[in-house]
Amino acid sequence: MHDKLAELAETITLRRTQGFAAAPSVVLTNRGAGSMATIREPLDDMRSEENRLLAKRARASAAGAAHTQQGILWGSLLAALLVGGAALVVARAITGPVRQVAAARRIVAGDMSIPAPVCGPAELAEMATAVNAAVDVVVQAP
Repeated sequence: MHDKLAELAETITLRRTQGFAAAPSVVLTNRGAGSMATIREPLDDMRSEENRLLAKRARASAAGAAHTQQGILWGSLLAALLVGGAALVVARAITGPVRQVAAARRIVAGDMSIPAPVCGPAELAEMATAVNAAVDVVVQAP
């Protein structure tokens, strides 16, 4: 680097002191070209190393993105299974007591001996109570 700067300084000094015609004599020696080749070599090495590191980091980033996508996929599947399981539990919690209130079917068939069980959520317990009250009215009717 110092050689190139010295060559440039010499060229400038010749231009200032002896005129424009003297400056090309230093340039035509190709001393500067040799200096530039010496400067370019480490720069090319640095550029190659930077490109190698960039490629390595791009591969690592792509691998990280792939792991993230897999994590999202498996997490979504697990969440879907949990939601489906919870929906099944809720559905059974609702339909179970409704099946017990199937006493209405027995009443329609003429069997009024077994009352509807009063259990489950408040609305279903209230419905079972109403069915039992209706059965009592029908049984007591003349």
